[in-house]
Amino acid sequence: MIDAENGPTILAAVQTRKKLLAEEMRHRVAGRTDRLFVGLLVFQWLVAVGLAAWVTPLTWVGSTSRTHPHLWGAVLLGFAAIAPPVLLGLFRPGRTWTRHTIAAGQMVSTALLIHLSGGRIETHFHVFGSLAFLAFYRDWRVLLTATAVTAGDHLLRGILWPESAYGSAVGADWRWLEHAGWVVFIDVFLIWSCVRGDRDIEAAAQREAELEAAHTGVEREIFVRTAELRVSEERFRGALEHAAIGMALVAPDGHWLRVNRSLCEIVGYTSEELLKGSFQEITHRDDLDADLENVRRMLSGEIATYAMEKRYLHKAGHPVVAQLNVSLVRDAAAIPLYFVSQIQDITVRKQAETALRQAREDAEAASRAKGEFLANMSHEIRTPMNGILGLTDLVLETDLTAEQRDSLTLVASSADSLLTVINDILDFSKIEAGKLDLDPAPFALRDVLGDTL
Repeated sequence: MIDAENGPTILAAVQTRKKLLAEEMRHRVAGRTDRLFVGLLVFQWLVAVGLAAWVTPLTWVGSTSRTHPHLWGAVLLGFAAIAPPVLLGLFRPGRTWTRHTIAAGQMVSTALLIHLSGGRIETHFHVFGSLAFLAFYRDWRVLLTATAVTAGDHLLRGILWPESAYGSAVGADWRWLEHAGWVVFIDVFLIWSCVRGDRDIEAAAQREAELEAAHTGVEREIFVRTAELRVSEERFRGALEHAAIGMALVAPDGHWLRVNRSLCEIVGYTSEELLKGSFQEITHRDDLDADLENVRRMLSGEIATYAMEKRYLHKAGHPVVAQLNVSLVRDAAAIPLYFVSQIQDITVRKQAETALRQAREDAEAASRAKGEFLANMSHEIRTPMNGILGLTDLVLETDLTAEQRDSLTLVASSADSLLTVINDILDFSKIEAGKLDLDPAPFALRDVLGDTL
């Protein structure tokens, strides 16, 4: 398809190329036909010499002999007639003057054969055969040259030597016109054939030029697309190679297709070592079944991607905890091509999480111990306080002076306040220790709310 922007330029280039191709085809046809006529002219000359020798044998006169003039004519005139076209056909094939010279030489050779046969009518058919062979050039102008030579030959010989051309002097004045008419009649069809043949050359050149243009366009498009693909591939390779996390392309059977530098640093292997094996070989055996199950589900189409924590075996022998994220690339027919795996080393993070969890557990244990200690201490303190309150109440029931009663009342009030504080501490310690007990007992909600307010 020719786009609107470059269409005129491409069409002009196609037409220019078409002209060059048509000229090349015409040149090849002309050269091939030239070589054909080189052989034909030499063959006709030999036939003319043989014909002259056979029809006019040597004639003996007394004790001497002489060669018939027709034999000398066949040898010398025939050679003179074919020498220029043969030389041009051998050393200048395909030229315009070469084929016109060959056309003239062919018709002169035909005239010589007609003369040697005594103007026999059968030999005149050689004229038509020669015209048919000349039509191989697919150049109708060559036929005009041949026709002009034939017409001139018949006219001159019809005037000067009619027996040479027609075998008889009867009606020689007009017979050249009759023969020329038949030649013109044949020329009409041969010229039409040459025009048709030249049109075929033009059509073939047009098709070849269009094919070349299309081929050039396809090659240009392939070059552009290849360059774009190469740039895209370089970008992908660069992004893959310089990614901060491990990246890999993995075949459906598990073999590594491409790995980046970060992945090699994570597992301790070189890229050459990884590319020789599969991910199964460096996966911790306790995590392998879960990983393979995810791969199976992805290949079957149950899931599109999967993520999991898994352990790889470092080249040094210790496990490496990694966060694995995997997606699957398929072709246009939905056939799996390769997995794209993202591998992030989370070993340090997992160690920190473990340490933090341990610290939290230790803190919780310490808190529980503190609560238990407080609960025990509160209980131990509350027991003697109850004793102090009880004894103080007993003493207050005896005969005391006013000063003594005031002092003991103050002691009882302070001990009661201290017992309240100890009970509160005991309750909070039970809450922290997870040992708070609920006492289901009836109470007056109004009084509790009133006391709270």
